[in-house]
Parts: sequence; structure tokens; C-alpha cells
Amino acid sequence: MWQRTIRVVKYSELNRTSTKESIAMERVRRITWDNGDVELVASPQSERELAIGYMIVENRLIWKPVEVTVDNDRVYLHGPGHPLGLVSGPIHDITPELIYQLTARFSESAILYKDTGATFSAAFAGGPAIAWHAEDVNQRSAVYKAVGKWCESPLLGSIMLISSTIDLWMVQTAFRLGVRCLITRGSATDKAIDFAGENSLVVIGYARGLRFTVLASADSMKNL
Repeated sequence: MWQRTIRVVKYSELNRTSTKESIAMERVRRITWDNGDVELVASPQSERELAIGYMIVENRLIWKPVEVTVDNDRVYLHGPGHPLGLVSGPIHDITPELIYQLTARFSESAILYKDTGATFSAAFAGGPAIAWHAEDVNQRSAVYKAVGKWCESPLLGSIMLISSTIDLWMVQTAFRLGVRCLITRGSATDKAIDFAGENSLVVIGYARGLRFTVLASADSMKNL
């Protein structure tokens, strides 16, 4: 269960209506591994992917745990296990048409947001198809879940999409994962743009419908 229903009162200029509304659920999840633990705020779904993604992103682990168990609000990781063999996907030509396709499909994938208006999204893509998509009430947790889903596959797409501001943490995370293009419906911070420029990352902001803004562009991306 990712959402619950509450009774609300909606007002407009002409009337007042009592009705039901779906809201996103927020929980605290404790991730526990051999020599530590951490508490994360997240939606109550994809806890396994949340834990694995957190360990990869924040601790830069190169292994997939032998076993992951979920017990109420706790997720236990048992490892180390098998090498992940992280491989970045090929760098595709970043064209306006590709960006239009990806942003449209990214928006279509945000099912929980359409129901509640209270979630963030993260996804990876290697071309016009969205892969490894995740939603959460917390943007970082959405990234963790998308990374956790991706680690089941040996290949990561070279394009990353998020629904919020691209900050320094986001571009540094993307860079470590081998991503070369970040796309968001919002904008980016100055530190993020500086880091992207220094490391040849493409940053696309305000990507909505048939519009977008190139905030940072790598020399190799001649199509932008």
C-alpha cells in the first residue's frame, strides 16, 4: 500500500465540496548491514531496492548482497556477495527528439504522483525507452530505488532523469554511476552546473512538453 485516503474539503470561487483524496504514505525505514545502519524517509514500497541503492550510492559498494530481508520497518543486508560489475551504457546522441520522448515517458511513468501529487521520480535510460523507474516521497530515496532496480541488470543507461532540482549531490552521484546526461523538469544549482562543466556532463532543465533548456553541455554533444 503506497497511499491512503482521507476526507478533505475543496473550495472554489463558486462552491465548497466535501470529498475523498488520496495522499502518499511516508515511513521511516532502518537499513541494517554488517557494520552499521541508517534511517531513511521513504514511501513503503521497493524497500529491497531502497536498501541496495543506498549502499551503492552512499557507500560506493561494488557488491550485491547475498540476501536482503524486510521485517516491518527494517531492511537487513547480508553480504558481501556477488560483484555487481557496474557497466555504464553507451553515450547516445542527445537530440531534441530524444529529450522530448524521454520526458513524455518519464511523466507517464509517474503513476503515484498522478494519484497524490506528492512524490518525486528518478529513472535511467539508454535510449528512447525509460528503464529502472522509481517514485518516492523523498527525491534521494527515489534515486536509491532506481539504482537498486538497475543493479539487477549489468548495464546502466547513460541518461538519468529526475523530477526535482539537480544539485551537487545529484551530479556527483550520476558521475560516479557513469551517467553522462541528466534531465529534469526543474532547474539546477550553480555548484551542480560547475561540476557538470568540469566533468563533461550534459544537464537539461525545464524539460516539459516540447521545451527544454541546456544548462550545461559537453563538447561531444554537437546536437544541442
